[in-house]
Amino acid sequence: MAEVLDFSKIWAQNSPLDPYVFSDDNYLRGWNFIGAQPPDRGMFDAWMNLADKKLKYLFDNSASSESLSEHNSDSSAHSNLTLTMNDSLIPTKDTDMLVNLLSGLGRRFRDVTGKGNWYDAPDISLATLATLVSNLASGSDVSWSGSKFTNAKLGISGLMAQNGYIQFGPNFGGLIIQWGFSTSTATGVHVDFPIKFQTVLYGIQESHRADLRDDQKTAVIAGADLTGFGLYNSGTTGYGFNWLAIGR
Repeated sequence: MAEVLDFSKIWAQNSPLDPYVFSDDNYLRGWNFIGAQPPDRGMFDAWMNLADKKLKYLFDNSASSESLSEHNSDSSAHSNLTLTMNDSLIPTKDTDMLVNLLSGLGRRFRDVTGKGNWYDAPDISLATLATLVSNLASGSDVSWSGSKFTNAKLGISGLMAQNGYIQFGPNFGGLIIQWGFSTSTATGVHVDFPIKFQTVLYGIQESHRADLRDDQKTAVIAGADLTGFGLYNSGTTGYGFNWLAIGR
C-alpha cells in the first residue's frame, strides 16, 4: 500500500479510463448533479485525482519547519524589509508610511532625551526622575546632623534653631535667610550671624516683644556687615528682640 503522506503519488494517475471532466456546475453541486444513481468508477477516479493534485500543489508550495528555520537564520532573507530611520523628520500626522511614522517617533525620542540620535541612551531614566520627585516630596533626600540639614540634590542647607538660617544655594541665586534672638543694651551688643553672607546683605529687620511698653520698644541696628550687626536699645535696660536678615 502506498505511504499515505507520500504527496508525489496521485490517485488514478495510471488509470486506463478516460478521466471524467467535471463542469463548474457539477463541481459546485457535488454528486447531486447525477441524481439518485451512484457515480461510476471514472467519476470517483477523477474526483480523487483532482483532490490529490490540490494536496500536492499545497505541499510543494508550502515551507517546512526546517525551511523556515533556515530562512530566518539567513541574514539576507529579510533585506528587502530593512528600513532606515530619519530622526530629523518632524511628525505631523497619524497616518503615513511605516518608515515615516517610525522616523517621527525617533525624532520625539531625540526631543525628550536631548541627545543627537534617537538611539542614544538618556542621561537619566523616568524611573530615576520619579524617585527624585518622590524623595523631594517626602524629604527622603534630606540628611540631618543635629539641628543642621542638607539637601545635596537641591543644594539647600540650613540650621533649624532659635538662631538659624537657610542657605538656598546656586539654584536659588545664592539666597540666604537668617534669623535670631538677641538682647540689646544701651551701650550696644554685637550680634554675629549664624553664618557669614557671601556677597551682600540686603537688609535686617528687628521685632520687639509684645509685652514691652512703647518707650521700651525701640532698638537701633547699626554697623551691619556680612558677619553681623550692632544692636542698641534706646532705654537704660536691656530687652530681647527678634531679628531677620536677608542676603546672599
